[in-house]
Amino acid sequence: IWRRGYGCSMSATPTRSPTAVPNASPLSKSGSRGFPTIAPANLPTVSPNLPDDVSYHGGPVLQGTVNLYNIYLGDFTNSSVINGSRRNTTTLMDYFAANIGNTSWYKIISSYYQITTDKIIYASNSAKYISSLNLQPTARALSYSDSNIQREIYNSLLSQTLPTDENAVYVVMFRGDFSVSFEGYNWLTDFCSYHSAFLIPTG
Repeated sequence: IWRRGYGCSMSATPTRSPTAVPNASPLSKSGSRGFPTIAPANLPTVSPNLPDDVSYHGGPVLQGTVNLYNIYLGDFTNSSVINGSRRNTTTLMDYFAANIGNTSWYKIISSYYQITTDKIIYASNSAKYISSLNLQPTARALSYSDSNIQREIYNSLLSQTLPTDENAVYVVMFRGDFSVSFEGYNWLTDFCSYHSAFLIPTG
């Protein structure tokens, strides 16, 4: 799961300025960011000290065309007139999701990859907007922790209100008057977005 606010990174090792990692042992990890230092023959590896690297959390990167789901947490009924038309946040963000997937901006993601023992697997290079969901649609000025948000999403997946999609990005957006905390940090004070992950039982 990935969200403005919440998710699992779909990109891994950057291709920019690759630097060989000497004597990398199979399945080892280097640095606090946990980049894999697997160095099969003729494949580039990357220094864990790049200033703009992306944390690799293990597991496969999302490939091909990724499905996008927007999740709105709280009351998003307020709207504004833009170019003569009345629009609200959900309309604008759904439009954004429906149109970003084939842009050069989105394709930047495909410059990141995962290294396995014998090949490089590149991340998604396109996306398709599927649908949106409004959770707590009348809520205002609530306080949420990351575990609260996980519970909201988990319940929606469990009830099939939200599809369980293994090749998807779930983007969660909060009302501006919400108070959201993540690992001791606060939204709009310490960060403007974050990503994390949780496991969904399949049995």
